[in-house]
Amino acid sequence: MSSTACCDQYADENGKHQWPFSVKGAADVVKKKKQAKLRLASFSMPLTHTDLVAYGEIYEDEAKRFENGRYIRTSYVVKYDKEAGILETRNTIYHLI
Repeated sequence: MSSTACCDQYADENGKHQWPFSVKGAADVVKKKKQAKLRLASFSMPLTHTDLVAYGEIYEDEAKRFENGRYIRTSYVVKYDKEAGILETRNTIYHLI
């Protein structure tokens, strides 16, 4: 018996599962990233990691973690779109100013 045998009855012909139920409020379980504005100063790669972090002044922090204009170091950068002016970290989406 496969490890998914108990759920195979919900799989279509391609093996994709079609669950016969939904979890009310499931979208609330997914952590919504906070929004803020960042005047980007620089990027850096900590010596013990291969991930980038960013430094800059934060403004309009939705989570109210920091005062406007405070110099911060972000968590690890997961996406950077220079043209769109978006820097996304593990915790926050920054709109670059």
